Amino acid sequence: MNKRRLVYLHFPCRIVVCDNKAEDKVTRDLIEYARIIPMTKEIGGIWLTRFEFAGQIEWTKHKELLTLEEIFEIESFASNIAEQYKEETEKAKSLQAYQLEKYACKIAIEEN
Repeated sequence: MNKRRLVYLHFPCRIVVCDNKAEDKVTRDLIEYARIIPMTKEIGGIWLTRFEFAGQIEWTKHKELLTLEEIFEIESFASNIAEQYKEETEKAKSLQAYQLEKYACKIAIEEN
């Protein structure tokens, strides 16, 4: 049996986890299992600054094809990235908490 080998393709905005031996029949590209956010960064907002946090995983529809060991491998990889950006993530979350408290009324209006 052909054992799956996960590869991590590093792009500026995402780290794509895919199988180097399997092709998606629809896209004719490698099957993507997950996308990992590589660093904590601001993505906008007016009263509440929105962030993408390092190590967050966006699972694709192909996650169900993975074994528990492969899922654990991806989660461990993402956890290591999150640890590298721990300080930046804590600062971003503190900023959001401050903004939520200070601008709660304006944020509520904006969301409705």
